[in-house]
Amino acid sequence: HFADAEKMLRQALQRERTTLGPEDAITLSTMYHLSTALVQLDRLTESEKLLRELLVAERRALGPENPLTLSTLNSLASNLDQQGRFAEAQQTYRELLDIQRRVMGPEHPDTLWTMRSLGVSLESSGNKPEAESMYRATLAVMRRVLGEDHPMTVTCAEDLAILLRERGHLAESETMLRDDLAIARHAFGPESPKTLLIMDNLGWTLRLEERYAEAERLLRETLAVDEKLQGPDNPKTLDASDNLAAVLRLEGHCEEAEKLYRRSFEVQKRDYGLGNPAALEAARGFGVALSCAHHYPEADQLFRSAIDAASKTSEHAGLAETWYGFARAAAIAGHREEALNHLQQAVEQKYEAAPEMDTDGDLRSLRGDPRFKALLAEARQHIAPLH
Repeated sequence: HFADAEKMLRQALQRERTTLGPEDAITLSTMYHLSTALVQLDRLTESEKLLRELLVAERRALGPENPLTLSTLNSLASNLDQQGRFAEAQQTYRELLDIQRRVMGPEHPDTLWTMRSLGVSLESSGNKPEAESMYRATLAVMRRVLGEDHPMTVTCAEDLAILLRERGHLAESETMLRDDLAIARHAFGPESPKTLLIMDNLGWTLRLEERYAEAERLLRETLAVDEKLQGPDNPKTLDASDNLAAVLRLEGHCEEAEKLYRRSFEVQKRDYGLGNPAALEAARGFGVALSCAHHYPEADQLFRSAIDAASKTSEHAGLAETWYGFARAAAIAGHREEALNHLQQAVEQKYEAAPEMDTDGDLRSLRGDPRFKALLAEARQHIAPLH
């Protein structure tokens, strides 16, 4: 009902500006709530414009160090992050952090959360070494000041564990996630959303360590609780289902994996449309599982529809990833020429996961082909430089 909320907030804001003035506390509060509604409607540029206007008014009326002003500055940084304008977001977070350290102190919870948010932005922009340093510094203070079982500490520990997994430090990631899971179960309960999210991430790490039986047991437990508490169509439930399906496929249980992926894909497509990033991701998993289950003609048709939908969006990464998934499905089915052609399309779309190409078991049959080696070399040129 965010569209209705936007309409009501705009009407209220117009009245308040006229009767109370543009810098009245009620007017400023309405501006903030309207900016939040616009974010929920995915109208980020409109929200950004309003936040910048609000920030000017609050700095003038309340002062640059007022908690409400700082909250708006934080919202602006988050907005820029969501737009992918990471350099601007990080500059804004650093500005906020400087004020918080001076006014609130370096160990205040708000200061620590901004440090964590800056780490997330750094990670999103590809600056993983600095993100790791930020997470480690933040986590050390959180553990000392807030305690290991504080929700902020648990979240930051999970952030670091996931980043370590992405950087290939699987053993350390697993250790951290197991410790975090024990804390979350004790502090929040075995069925809390935070506990379930950590379980899901631990299962993903175990999958990358090729400990499939352990991953399957954990992910089945996670999915059962998610279905009971959130329902089968909840996005978190679907994520858990997809993670389990991925492990099942790697174990060779392709028919069960296909069923799980099929349901997830149908829900995502129904709720968001095929061009949505979540629906495209579900389509890729489903298509590869179809090929694994010897249903390649259906997979071929699915990928062609997904590519058509992805090509009509501005998400170039989604299009490249879908071509890459099509290549995997073709390679699994033994269609070598098609697989290489699809892989060429992925690379032309600036597909950046060269390390994945080099180790992907689904592409094993292509590795001896000189064309694959050439595509791998080209894909490596697309990788963003490390900071």
